[in-house]
Amino acid sequence: MKRAFLLAACCMLPLSAFAQLRVGSWNITNWSDLDADFPQRLASLDLSVYGVFQGRTFAPDILFLQEIERSQALNQTVSRLNSAPGSPGDWVAAPWRDGPDTESALVYRTSKVRFLGVITISNGSTSGPPRNTYRYDFQPAGYPQTSATVSVYNLHMKAGSTTTDEARRLIEAQRVRDNAEGLVTDQHFMVVGDLNVGSSGDDAYVELTNSQSNNAGRSFDPIVTPGNWGTSAFRFVQTQDPWNGANSGGMDDRYDFLLCSDGLLDGEGLSYLGNPAIPYSTTTWNDPQHSYRVWGNDGSTYNAAMKITNNAMVGTTIAQALMDSLGGESGHLPLFMDMRVPGKAAVPTTVIDFGYVDQNSVVTRPVTVTNVGDTVLWGPNGVAPLLYSFSADPGVIVPIGTFAEPAGGGSGMQNITLNTTQPGRIQTTFRVLTNDELNPEFDVVVRGVVVRPLSR
Repeated sequence: MKRAFLLAACCMLPLSAFAQLRVGSWNITNWSDLDADFPQRLASLDLSVYGVFQGRTFAPDILFLQEIERSQALNQTVSRLNSAPGSPGDWVAAPWRDGPDTESALVYRTSKVRFLGVITISNGSTSGPPRNTYRYDFQPAGYPQTSATVSVYNLHMKAGSTTTDEARRLIEAQRVRDNAEGLVTDQHFMVVGDLNVGSSGDDAYVELTNSQSNNAGRSFDPIVTPGNWGTSAFRFVQTQDPWNGANSGGMDDRYDFLLCSDGLLDGEGLSYLGNPAIPYSTTTWNDPQHSYRVWGNDGSTYNAAMKITNNAMVGTTIAQALMDSLGGESGHLPLFMDMRVPGKAAVPTTVIDFGYVDQNSVVTRPVTVTNVGDTVLWGPNGVAPLLYSFSADPGVIVPIGTFAEPAGGGSGMQNITLNTTQPGRIQTTFRVLTNDELNPEFDVVVRGVVVRPLSR
């Protein structure tokens, strides 16, 4: 795998959605508008999603949901997200698909995400996956290129620990991996949702993440945290169960995941904002190497209810709202990770005219390269550095190497040099080569006349 990390800002990762692309997943648990407690659960979204504690907030840009029971419940969820204090009010839902059991769904912000479509890749049955498996395709707003397209498999796998349960999860994982292998080259993908796996040795998890003869469909855990997730060693990444009532056992399972394709973890273009070479901390929820968080889990409780009063991550008020969202039953916490969008290239110069210059003199002119990624929409830390290099025809000498230009600042300035060894008129070209797929090359014409210096 490529691991060319461009993560200068990694040590100062943002924990609130100031602008970068935030991807979330939440098994919202038996979410039905027909239940008597639904109004109260719905109202809990205000603080669960947009509450702020010490500068931190959930505030996703795209949110994959599981266990939605009716389309009417989804519609009311969108309305609530749009009316919540602090909301930008631009939430919509992807088209509703109805199959056996509860449904997975997608809601997203139209100012940040361009939705491309949804397909069913697996139908629920009594012998295979119990629910339909959907693939949602999207692009960050303003990035129509294939290299910025993400296909997300939204899963809610079979629960249970029997041999049959594990076999049914494996079938779903195989279908996901097979479908991912057929995606367009360089297209990114994620596998998100409630996988109901107890450890990284579960057959379904192995199918999704292990190396095979064809690794085009392989997923990776961005926080590199394998193991038996039901133990206290993994208390900072456990997602289930914040409730500790009669039918639940407290926080002791990591059932929910945000797995990524290799291309989202190489630090170039659209990429995970974090360091996927370093395992998630086992001593703090506030890991500076990762933007990945289980929202509300401060790791202070294991095999017990999530801490509410003085919760270190979200504070008392948001913690209570997350608990209220469960409706007094076993459930899950949401989780999220942040991504940076690709840099965008601009080279304003198209012609450089040196005029008349003396033979064998050293003359240079600057050329500027700008990363025009939208830092208003994505934030300065939400746009990846632009990579660029130079190539040239005879007559002009260009800098050697690869350069990186962050967004939101000034312009990178490099000097190009005219070859003055021979007298005569020069007209030649050099090129600025970038990793901006939409603008990979800029041609600049160079002109000049080399003259013999006057004898003195």
